[in-house]
Amino acid sequence: MTYEKVSRLGFSLLFLMIGFSEKLLAIALYDKNIKIGFIHSKENIKVGLEFPFHSQVVKIDPSIKVVKNRILKFDDDKRIEPLYFFLPKEKNKLRSYVKKYAKPGNLVRLYKNFKKIVRGDRKDSGKKYIKVPVTPKLAKMVSIHSLKDKLSKNHYQVNLDVSALKIDPNLAKKMLRELRLFLTFQERKEIRLKIARGEDISLEKHLVPMFPRKMLRKFISYRGPNCFQAALAFHSKKVAYSPLVNVKREVGYHRAMINYDELWRAINAHFYEVDPQKSDLKYGDMLVFFDVPQNWHEAQGVSFRWIRHTSTYLFNQFTFSKGSKSPNTPYSIKTLSDEWETWRRHVPRIGVKIYRRAQVKLSRSPPFDLIDWIY
Repeated sequence: MTYEKVSRLGFSLLFLMIGFSEKLLAIALYDKNIKIGFIHSKENIKVGLEFPFHSQVVKIDPSIKVVKNRILKFDDDKRIEPLYFFLPKEKNKLRSYVKKYAKPGNLVRLYKNFKKIVRGDRKDSGKKYIKVPVTPKLAKMVSIHSLKDKLSKNHYQVNLDVSALKIDPNLAKKMLRELRLFLTFQERKEIRLKIARGEDISLEKHLVPMFPRKMLRKFISYRGPNCFQAALAFHSKKVAYSPLVNVKREVGYHRAMINYDELWRAINAHFYEVDPQKSDLKYGDMLVFFDVPQNWHEAQGVSFRWIRHTSTYLFNQFTFSKGSKSPNTPYSIKTLSDEWETWRRHVPRIGVKIYRRAQVKLSRSPPFDLIDWIY
């Protein structure tokens, strides 16, 4: 990284500490120093290192413990998001819905309870479905496995073709070079040994840092931990929890949630933008999906308020992310195409920017409470 960029980051942090509120809020809201435009087509994203691999799509679902927590504890802990039924008001559809979820021997009983709820709903006759939390009373009549299946999501299980890496040692060296910033010496040594012995190398077990290794395939009970948190914690859990980044605790949300402005602050302090015309993606690059205004032009700058999603690039077409702040989405491995198609449906005009980690350390605590400054 250039001296100029290090200096810019240093002064940004200095101003943050001093508390020049108006000036900093302007920087937080809009980055006017635009040199690189948005990517509006996934074909313009050049993938990085490509390895021979074997992959399959597997279904992942929450543990029984997580499902039970969301049923039994949401009244006591507002950070826990309840599970919901979406009851169809049409009689035949309601019967089919009951068959899908009823515990053996509880079909009639569950149908009567659902029917009573549907009849009692007079708030909006135009809606075809009624959103109902799965209460402990309803849960007694419901198959917990049907609730797990209701939440299942796709996840890519990926293994490298080790024989190809043995044939091409340079490819293995390039891979280990990109992993150097993210994995320990011992972890990289283990990968070298596996290549030498021709043993399987799993993407999620051997080729990601500790946080994603621990969280992949997992659903949680809390609302809050989101794609922004997943993208930052991939690099360091300390960054996601640091009071320099994670400033405000939102009522009803887990402490780990990262807001749009908090993500933007972390990006400006610890990442630099990559020009996709000049550089292929590298392991660990953060892809940030924006909803770009229709008549946007570079002179207007870029606002954090346009950010909709983040994911972390791994290799080939694979990414690591969490879909949303809802516990209905797990931490999983997806593909660039998955990410793009999902957000193309939600965002009228997708624009993607790529940010690469700079080797700048984040201090654990600021000298004062940043909530007083920014909020």
